[in-house]
Amino acid sequence: MAVTEADVLARAPEASGYSSASASTVDEERMRRSHCGGERARGRGERRRYRALGFMLCVPWYIRCRRSSGSFTFPSAVGRQAPLPQTPGTLTTRMEKLPSLRPPEGQQAADDLIKTVSSLLLAAQSPSGPPLDEALAPFLPRLSPSLAAPILSAAAASPSFSSPAPLLSFYHLLRRSIPSPSGDSSVTAEEFLPSLLALLPPLLWFKKFADVKSLLLSFIPLDRRRLLHRHLLHGSPQPSKSLLDTAVSSYAQLRQYHLAYQVFLSMRRRRLRPSLITSNSLLSSLVRSPTISSSLPLSIFHDMVALGVSPNVNTFNILIHGLCSRAQFTDALALFPTMAGFGCTPDTITYNTILDGYCKKGMLKEARDLLAEMKAKDVPPNRSTYNTLIAAYCRLGWLKEATMAIELMTASNFLPDLWTYNMLVAGLCRDGRMDEAFRLKDEMEKLCLSPDIITYNTLINGCFQRRSGSQAYRVLGEMQQKGVKPNLVTHNIMVKGLCREGKMEEAVASLRKMEEEGLPPDLITYNTLISSYCKASEMGKAFDLMDEMVGRGLKMDTFTLNTVLYNLCKEKRLDEACKLLHSPPKRGFVPDEISYGTVISAYFKDEKPDEAMKLLEEMNEKKIMPGVTTYNTVIGGLCRSGRTEQAIKKLNELVESRLVPDETTYNTIINGFCREGDLEKAFQFHNQMVENSFKPNVITCNILMNGLCNDGKVEKALRFFESWVSKGKKVDVITYNTLIKGLCKEGKVDAAMELFADMEEKGLQPDAYSYNLVLCALSEAGRSEEAQKILSKMVDKGILSEHFTFPLSSEVSSMMGTGKEQERTPNVFMEEDSKGSSYTIYAQHINELCHSGQFKEAKLVLDEMMEKGVPVNSLTYITLMEGFIKRQKRLTKAAV
Repeated sequence: MAVTEADVLARAPEASGYSSASASTVDEERMRRSHCGGERARGRGERRRYRALGFMLCVPWYIRCRRSSGSFTFPSAVGRQAPLPQTPGTLTTRMEKLPSLRPPEGQQAADDLIKTVSSLLLAAQSPSGPPLDEALAPFLPRLSPSLAAPILSAAAASPSFSSPAPLLSFYHLLRRSIPSPSGDSSVTAEEFLPSLLALLPPLLWFKKFADVKSLLLSFIPLDRRRLLHRHLLHGSPQPSKSLLDTAVSSYAQLRQYHLAYQVFLSMRRRRLRPSLITSNSLLSSLVRSPTISSSLPLSIFHDMVALGVSPNVNTFNILIHGLCSRAQFTDALALFPTMAGFGCTPDTITYNTILDGYCKKGMLKEARDLLAEMKAKDVPPNRSTYNTLIAAYCRLGWLKEATMAIELMTASNFLPDLWTYNMLVAGLCRDGRMDEAFRLKDEMEKLCLSPDIITYNTLINGCFQRRSGSQAYRVLGEMQQKGVKPNLVTHNIMVKGLCREGKMEEAVASLRKMEEEGLPPDLITYNTLISSYCKASEMGKAFDLMDEMVGRGLKMDTFTLNTVLYNLCKEKRLDEACKLLHSPPKRGFVPDEISYGTVISAYFKDEKPDEAMKLLEEMNEKKIMPGVTTYNTVIGGLCRSGRTEQAIKKLNELVESRLVPDETTYNTIINGFCREGDLEKAFQFHNQMVENSFKPNVITCNILMNGLCNDGKVEKALRFFESWVSKGKKVDVITYNTLIKGLCKEGKVDAAMELFADMEEKGLQPDAYSYNLVLCALSEAGRSEEAQKILSKMVDKGILSEHFTFPLSSEVSSMMGTGKEQERTPNVFMEEDSKGSSYTIYAQHINELCHSGQFKEAKLVLDEMMEKGVPVNSLTYITLMEGFIKRQKRLTKAAV
C-alpha cells in the first residue's frame, strides 16, 4: 500500500517518541524496515515509503507542532489535536527553551501552505519546471521558520521525491529572506534548527556530504547556545552515524575542539566507526591547540583503532607534528615502529616534520643526522626539506652552511625558489651584510624571480637597523616603482625604524600616510609610537595617542598598558604609574600580572617595600594570581630590605599556590641571608632545598662564596670551591674573581696569582675585573715588575681599549649587590651621557687622590669606574701603580 503525505504527517507524532504508544510504533517501523531491507527489488514506491519513514524518525518533534497552555499539541492530518502530557525527563522540557513554533495563520491555512510549497519544491526537481525563487516569491511573505521544517519533511516524504537540491535551495532562500528580527544570531539559530534537522536526512540519504558539511559550518558559529550540539549528543532518536561523523569534522575545522571531541565520544559509546578523514581532521585540530595535552591525541588514536579505523601515513604525520611542536622528539620517533605495524612507512612529510622541529629548536646536528637517515632509507628530500634547513641556518647566522645547503639542493635538481631567497636575504640583513643582500635581490631578478613584499620589507628593515632611514626610503621607492604595493607590515617597519632614529614627527607622518592609502593603523603601529614617546619622556604625547586609539575603535591591550607603566616606573613617576594601574576602565585597559609586577618591582627599587606589598595584596583581591616571576620580584625586594624571614613566608605561599620555585627563587633567599651576614641560615636553607630536589647552580656557588669572603672566611670559601669543583660542577670567571678579591683583601697575593693562572689553564678568559684585582694587589704590595707585566698583557689583549662593566649577569648583580669595599666608595659622580667626559672626571679625581697619598681611596674610584662601564686606559693604571710603589718605598724607609 502506498504511503500518502497525510499518512506520513499523521505518523509524525507517534514517531516522535512523545506518546505512550510511540515507542512501540517506532519499534514496529524499525523491525519492518529491517525485515524489508533485503527486498529492495519490490519497487520504487516501497523504497520511498521506507525512506520517508526514515526521514520522519530523524525529525521527530518539529513537524507542525505548536504550543498550547501547559502542553504541546500535535495537529493530525485532518486538523484534530492530540494533547501531549508533559512528563519530567522527556524532550518536552527541552522544547520549552525553543521559540514558539505557532504558525502565523489558522491551522487549515498553514496546512494548505505547507502542501502548496512542498508541491512547488517537488516540481522544481524537473529541469523544465519554473525557477524556484520565482515560484516561491508569492509565498515568501507568508512563510516563517516554524513552517520550514514541515514543508521540507513533507516534500522529502513524497513518493515523487528524487532530488534534495530544491530543498537545499529553499532552505537558503528562506534564511536570506527571514533575518532575525532582534539581530541576535543565537535567536536565528534556534529558529532555523528544526529546518536544518529536517534537511540533513535527505541530503545524507543521497550522500550529499559536502552540502551537509557546508550547512554545519555555516550554522555552528551562530549556534551560541549549542542547541545542535545538544541534539547530536542527546537527540531522540539518535542521530545517524553519517551525521555524527560530519559534525565531528565540522566542529574540528571550526577549531571547536572540545565540542568535536564530545561528539566523537558519543560515537565511541555507540561503537560507531568514524571515517578516516574525520579521524584525521579531529587529530589535526587537537594537536594544533596549545591548551590540549599531548596525551589526548594519542588516546584518541587508540580509540580510533579500537573502533576499526585503519590509520594511514597522514594520521601518523599529524601525531608526529603534535609531538614535535612540543619538542617531544623521542616520542615522535617512537611512533616509527607503530607505523610499521599498520603497514605504513615514513614519507618525506614525516621526516620534514621532525626536521622542522629540530631546526626550530636549534638542534642542527640531529637535523643533519635525520637528513642522512632519509637518504639511507631512500626517502627523497624535497624542496621543503632543504628550505627548512636553509631557514634554520639563516636564523642562526650560519650563512656559509646555508649556501652549502643551497648547492646540495641544486645538485638534487631542486632550484631555489622565492622562499629560499627570502630566507637568505633575511639572514644576510640580520648579519649586517647589506651589500650582499642587495646583490642577492638583483640576482633574483636576473633569474626571473621577482622580489615580493617579504623581500622588500626585509631589506627596508635591514636598512633601518644597519644603515639609515634615507636608504630605507630609497628601497621603498624602488618597491613602489616595481608595482609592489606596501602593506601594513611595511608601514609598521617604517614607523619602528623612524622611532629608533628618534624621528618621531616623521613616524607620525608615516602613520597619517597609512590612513591616506587606506591602511588603517593597527595595535602594533600605535604601540610602537607610544613606546617610543615613553622612552623619549614625552608621556603627554603617548597619552594623546592612546586616546586616538580609543577614538578609532582600537582596544588597547595589556602591551600598551605595560609599556606606559614600565616607562613611568623607569622615570620614577610611581604615583602616575599607580594611578594608571588603578584606572583601566577609562581607556579599556585590563591589568595583568606583568602590569602589577612592573610597579611592584619599581616600589622595591625605590625602597618602598610597604607600597609594593599593598599592591601584591591588591592583586590577590582582584584574583590576579602572581606567577613565579612576580613572587621572585617580591622575595628579592624583601631580601634587599632586610626582611628575609618575610621572604621565606612568601616562598611558602608560592608553594601553597601549587607553583614551582625556580633557581632564582632559592638563590635570592640564600643571598638574602648572606647579605644579612647570617651564613649559618644561608647554608641551612641551601641544604634543605637540596634535599627537596633543588639543584644548585654556579650562581648559588658564587653567592655563597661571596658571602663567606665578605665575612672574612676566605679559607672556608676556598674549601667550598674545591668541593664544588671536585664534584664536576661548573664554575665561571665570577667564581674566580670572588675568590681572588677575597685573597687580595687579606693580602694573600701569591694565592690570588695562583688562582689567576689556574683560571687561564681551565680555559676561562680573565676579564677586566680580574686584571684590575691582581694589578692593584701587586701594585699595593710593591711588586712593580709583576704589575708592569700584567699591565703590558692587558694592553696586548686590547683590554684597556674596551668599555667594561662588572662582569655579573643582571640576576647575580641584583642579588649580590656590592661588597663592603664598594659600599665605602665615595659615590661623588653622576652618570654622564658621554663616557669620554666621565673618564676625564674619574681620571682627574684618581690623580688628585694619588698626589694626596690616598691610594686606597683612588683604588676604590677605579673600581667604581669599572663597575659603571667607564673606559680605563693604561695611564690611569700607571698613575695608581706609581702611587702604590711610592707608598711602599716610604713604608720600607720608615721601617729601616
